[in-house]
Amino acid sequence: MLGQRVVCPKCNEFFVLAAEASVERRREMDRLRHEEDTRRARLWLARAMWAAALVVAALVTLIVVSVLQK
Repeated sequence: MLGQRVVCPKCNEFFVLAAEASVERRREMDRLRHEEDTRRARLWLARAMWAAALVVAALVTLIVVSVLQK
């Protein structure tokens, strides 16, 4: 009945059922937003892990180079 003109059972007023205002639409949008947030969080976690690995590798390289120079 979305998009159709209906009568309120309590006050007998006519109104149009908007798809954007439906509970199903809001739930679907919340689900999609949650999936997108999860995808972005995983992407940033992967980037942070790569950055940490590079920092550790750089530190190990600096330690090895300083030991070999002595």
